[in-house]
Amino acid sequence: MSPLKKFAVIFLFLVSGISVAFADSVPVITASEMPSGAMFWHYSEAIPFRETAPIKWSIIDGSLPSGLDLNEDGVISGTPRWQGTKYFTVQASNSAGYARKRLSIYISGALGSGTGSGGCNVGGLSAWFLALMIAFFKSCY
Repeated sequence: MSPLKKFAVIFLFLVSGISVAFADSVPVITASEMPSGAMFWHYSEAIPFRETAPIKWSIIDGSLPSGLDLNEDGVISGTPRWQGTKYFTVQASNSAGYARKRLSIYISGALGSGTGSGGCNVGGLSAWFLALMIAFFKSCY
């Protein structure tokens, strides 16, 4: 139904005192890839979509990088423990139907080079710092 027709129907029902609820629209996943992240840094990004919530999210093909999970709100979060690009297919469904989209996430091995909105992971930095110190002391002896 066009926006103008929806407005006319809503106006008529409001004037007459009758309420109406329109059916949900099929979700549209608007992303083609997710922002990149970095190993051992917290990652948290919502999959961009349009249309009516509530949406049920699932991964139907492929997998996320080790350490990341998809929650029920369509947010991919966690601390990646894998370097490289992962491809996966997500499904967003509601009462009107579903949409599927193949996405990717790139996780760099360099600490802090990702573009995700996450912050510092103290446990990951500790492991990174320990590895750096071991390499330094090995080179001294």
